[in-house]
Amino acid sequence: ITDSLQSENWPTIEGEIVSSEVTSMKSYIMINGAIREDGKNYVAAVVYEYSISDKRYFGDRITSAGKSIGRKLSYAQDLVNKYEKGSKVLIYYNPKNPQESLLEPGFHLSSLVSFAICLIFSIIGLVGVIWGLKEHN
Repeated sequence: ITDSLQSENWPTIEGEIVSSEVTSMKSYIMINGAIREDGKNYVAAVVYEYSISDKRYFGDRITSAGKSIGRKLSYAQDLVNKYEKGSKVLIYYNPKNPQESLLEPGFHLSSLVSFAICLIFSIIGLVGVIWGLKEHN
């Protein structure tokens, strides 16, 4: 969350979209110990290029949450349409680490969702460790 807020103050530079397409991947879920297919997720796979001090960089992050993945094809398609191959874009980059970049700075709901998922799995892991230690003693 902190990174997403800091990105609003990063310097910008013009870059170009070098590829932009929707890809899909299968989604899985575990039910009663069995892994089952749970449909498809769609990814807006956008890659951009930019140069800083005569050094070329490539990036693929639209927001601070990373890749834009979702259940709706229309969401991924809207992003691909917004960032068409060959179009010029404004890129925000980390001045301390210029290879870290994104197209849409600031806080987005997807950043919070990513944080919440990590937190939930961390808590589940911690509970499992504590439970395992109690059972072992």
